[in-house]
Amino acid sequence: MGHSGGGLGTIALAEKKPAGLLGAISAAGARGGVCADGGYLSGGFFNRNMTVTYHNFGVNSALPVLMLYAENDPRTARAEPWRDAYVGEGGKAELVDLPRQPRSGHSVARWDPADWIPPGSRFLESLGLPPLER
Repeated sequence: MGHSGGGLGTIALAEKKPAGLLGAISAAGARGGVCADGGYLSGGFFNRNMTVTYHNFGVNSALPVLMLYAENDPRTARAEPWRDAYVGEGGKAELVDLPRQPRSGHSVARWDPADWIPPGSRFLESLGLPPLER
């Protein structure tokens, strides 16, 4: 599991299929900071590059990926095309849009566990692993 840039890294790792890795969870996976909401370099630049990145990672990936984004993370609006680019090239991904979080939607450490543990547990159980505990 990885968060933000680390979430994008878990997608890349899934492409490499290391021995023993059954799947990956990407929480708010993206790289680019404030340009995600149009701050610098424009949101269009960021979105095009992220779409190409997810497309490229999907080409060789055979492992399932769970993509989690909160409603109030500015990246969430762009997550569906990223997932589609990944899946369109053969990657296996499920996108879960979590409800609005009490604080920053990009800060996974502040996400309500009641929102992300159920989809995370279902994903782990689909891989034959035990569910997450609270």
